[in-house]
Amino acid sequence: ILPRWTGVRVSDVRVRDVENWLESLATVLKWETVSKIRGICSLVMQHGLRDELISSDFASKNPFRRPKDGGARCRTVSDPKDKYEAIACTQREVVAILEQLARPETKLEWTVTFLAAATAMRPEEIFGLQWQDILWNENVILLRRAWSKGAVTEGKTYASMKPMPMHPILASYLRGWQAESTYTKPGDWVFASTKSKGKVPRDANMVGKDYLRPAAIAAKVLTPVKDGSGKVVGYENSERKPVLRFGLSNLRHSLATWLSKTHDVTTASKMLRHTSSRTTDKYYIHQAAQGLLAAQGAVLEALKPATASAQ
Repeated sequence: ILPRWTGVRVSDVRVRDVENWLESLATVLKWETVSKIRGICSLVMQHGLRDELISSDFASKNPFRRPKDGGARCRTVSDPKDKYEAIACTQREVVAILEQLARPETKLEWTVTFLAAATAMRPEEIFGLQWQDILWNENVILLRRAWSKGAVTEGKTYASMKPMPMHPILASYLRGWQAESTYTKPGDWVFASTKSKGKVPRDANMVGKDYLRPAAIAAKVLTPVKDGSGKVVGYENSERKPVLRFGLSNLRHSLATWLSKTHDVTTASKMLRHTSSRTTDKYYIHQAAQGLLAAQGAVLEALKPATASAQ
């Protein structure tokens, strides 16, 4: 609550601002929890009115009230569609996707994909970057803002907006994109929209839908699932798992999974800028089927003497 509302005057809080905040919380918390947070905020307002810390004129305008009373809309039960397991790509699969995007006309999309795969930055953080945020001499990318739903935001959480280390290899690719971009002033968007003449960044959903997903299909990372009439009704990954969504966020899950195999969970958690490593371990690290088969094989090898005697 404090990172978002500290310093904001009560009279300046609007229902739409509250709804946008609740939606951002719902990306990391269950809607049941978000609803409770909304209720706590409403109670705080009521205590402020009772103790005359807030003007009585605000009593009928409390944006944290329940929707039926004119307050912010907030789901109280999580949508079953939200309870899905995001797939993680292997490193080889990401390379295959990048190869499909390695064309002059998709240089921006290639760089966005490479940046997401190498840093696990959230899509809204990537498209919120300006050239002045990249400190070339210090090998650091500053996360100062995010771009979501056509507007600048403060990012998912205050704690998540930490500086991102930038390896020289990553810096060289960003330099390569800067050399080709039309908008390279310090205050310009790194991934500016040419249609808007650089006034706003590109749309993350459009990049995922129109470029990343087709590249994944062409690279055979995703396989379209068709019904009897030949209409595409969904997708499967290489392990025949259903894919409900596929976009830049999947690369965040992918990097977490890769790091878990070569480093500890704490390292992966720091890279993803999670407050708790439990979040990383529970939601972002995925055990591939090949790994499970290898583990099962080891068990079966150990059981060979017992099974041989039983036969």
